[in-house]
Amino acid sequence: MEFSLFFFSGDGTAAGPGKYDLLMESARFADANGFAGIWVPERHFVDFGGLYPNPSVLAAAIAVQTQQIQIRAGSCVLPLHHPVRVAEEWAVVDNLSGGRAAISAASGWHPDDFLLAPGDGQQRYPRRKEEMFEAIETIQRLWAGRASNCRAPTARSSRCAPCRARSRPSCPCGCRRRAAPRRSSRPARPVRTC
Repeated sequence: MEFSLFFFSGDGTAAGPGKYDLLMESARFADANGFAGIWVPERHFVDFGGLYPNPSVLAAAIAVQTQQIQIRAGSCVLPLHHPVRVAEEWAVVDNLSGGRAAISAASGWHPDDFLLAPGDGQQRYPRRKEEMFEAIETIQRLWAGRASNCRAPTARSSRCAPCRARSRPSCPCGCRRRAAPRRSSRPARPVRTC
């Protein structure tokens, strides 16, 4: 049986230095003691979990301080981000870690979080589950070295700038309560529920 560490909350309002000391010390401990992975979440606009607004930034910090442990986003709320940006950020983490990165995708659950979404968040919130699956497909295309279906103003297809991630990180999806409906043309994906 394997053990991992999963960080779910952290008070982002706490005053003083060292807010990420526990996370970093835990990552080094887990790495030195054969743990399988460490997971960091994405949380916005709440005290509960407020230390974790961007899992890729924390994952990059963990990557350069560890050697073996798998580094995971314990969810990346894909509709809040442009998928090309997610692919680039996690390709950097994967390269920094020597191929140890992966993300768990989420569709989002707090409507207020969607003020961060590109475009009109109010209009995007109702489509969040479909957008999550569309983003997964885009990210996987980019990590495979293929052009994305996203178009730049010049009408060119986008590619992942930091080159493809060495391990082509996996991208399971997470949905709250029940899995988002899948179109029959889509292959089955692992689903992690929260």
